[in-house]
Amino acid sequence: MKNSSLIIFFLFIAKISTANFIDTLVIPNAEVLVKLGLKNNSNLKIFKLKISQSSYDYKASNYFKTPQISGTFNSQDNLKLPTTAVPGALVGQPGKFINISFGKPFTNSMGISAVQSVMDWQRIFQSKIAYQNTQLIKAQEEQSIQNLKIQILQTYYAIITSHSAIRISEKDLKLSDSIVKIIEYKFNSGIIDESSFNLAKVNSNNIKQNIIQSTILLNQSVAFLKNLVDISASTDLKFILPEQLVVLNKKPIKEIGSNKSLLPLQQMVKIDSLQIKEAKARYFPKFNVVGYKGYDQFRDNLGIDFSKGSWNDYSFISLMASLPIYSGFLNRNKVNSTKYKKEISEEQLKSAIQQSIINDQNLLENYQSTVQLIEISKDNFELLNKITTANFEKYINGLISLDIYFKSFEDYLKSENIYLNLVSNLQIINSNFEARN
Repeated sequence: MKNSSLIIFFLFIAKISTANFIDTLVIPNAEVLVKLGLKNNSNLKIFKLKISQSSYDYKASNYFKTPQISGTFNSQDNLKLPTTAVPGALVGQPGKFINISFGKPFTNSMGISAVQSVMDWQRIFQSKIAYQNTQLIKAQEEQSIQNLKIQILQTYYAIITSHSAIRISEKDLKLSDSIVKIIEYKFNSGIIDESSFNLAKVNSNNIKQNIIQSTILLNQSVAFLKNLVDISASTDLKFILPEQLVVLNKKPIKEIGSNKSLLPLQQMVKIDSLQIKEAKARYFPKFNVVGYKGYDQFRDNLGIDFSKGSWNDYSFISLMASLPIYSGFLNRNKVNSTKYKKEISEEQLKSAIQQSIINDQNLLENYQSTVQLIEISKDNFELLNKITTANFEKYINGLISLDIYFKSFEDYLKSENIYLNLVSNLQIINSNFEARN
């Protein structure tokens, strides 16, 4: 009994340890996340399934290239046999026509029929459309991959920027808290007034707000990133921060890679062109070869007999041609409709290409401008950091007033926000370059 209690106790401890265990995934760079996203993202898995489904649809659309074979069996009760007027001389009554019924009341038949399409342009174009539909899904997959890469990269850089912002703000908070303590001592000693003391606390609270806001953005970005790359909620992500907050492209960017979002529109134009041909093919004749091999049995009563000689051979082969003559203007309206559909697709593609060119040019210009602004803002940020540190020493030594120090510290915090915002903007731009190159 005692041993059983010990076993239960250790099992309970093991269960608690397992329940509280959290995996840790180290993220050294953005490339790791992109690979995870391309492997695990649910939308991309769905695209793979859709491509497989569409491939089978294409194979099914080629059914007309092989003969369609079917077996048939029919048992028929001729409720009233057909009557034919024949010359009476055949039955010994010359000069008259006698109505005579031919056939047996009951007929059984069975056989195998085969139909082979010789020429059917409508089905040929339908098969080509089915193939292009598969290519359309692949184009949509390429577009989805590009968008996924952009989202992963932008989220990753938002996380890195948030980590850096928190780290800088925590450093600022230490300095601000030191000022608060010094000013509190001077306030309690009656050296300074209460407004100066309150202003010091306001500055400290503002930094705390920045830390909380950056932490909220960080947590939201991490949660969104887990959804993008399909990582469980219990997994802890550990990001290795780069040495430099801003990683500029080694070579000056003069152009951007092809925009995969144009691929589905280009594919739609191809499909619409085929749909016009398919609609026109409704006017073309269709040719089929039909073959039949079977047996008939004629009986005076209901039933079926498989004895020797009870069945009669019956077989044929024929070439069938059909040509639509009038369909109530259905075919004509269908052709006109598909023509307008193609014009719409072409206009959408033309507009999307023009918009993509403008956006890419704007993206390149924004990149160059943002790089210049970051260099300036970073320089100001570092200079104001030195000025604030020096002014702190001057204030401690009584060389400058508290107002002068507060002004320099406020300017430093503003330059910090400007620098971090510009860094964030540049990372968003960089994400587009990286995803399309």
